[in-house]
Amino acid sequence: MSEAVSDPPVRSAYLSGHELGVVWMLGRWVAVVAESLRVAVSHARRSWWRTGNRLPGPSKSHLRWRLETAYGDPDAAADWTDMVDFIEWRRRQRRARG
Repeated sequence: MSEAVSDPPVRSAYLSGHELGVVWMLGRWVAVVAESLRVAVSHARRSWWRTGNRLPGPSKSHLRWRLETAYGDPDAAADWTDMVDFIEWRRRQRRARG
């Protein structure tokens, strides 16, 4: 059997295939960072600035509940890949709503 011939990677007049991949990954991570800021704000407790915290974040009881529903243990350490997957899922859902 002969090997299948694939199309050459898309080329740019200015960037190599590797450079395009790097640009794509950076764009993806910028989108993840932007969405993670939206997640942080949406999960922040009301009047978080009155608590003396410098950054918004969920209450301890809410965070324990999220960890328990995700991992079955309120004291579990969240896996960063799960957080990125959630943030990307949330971004897709938000974009689908328009």
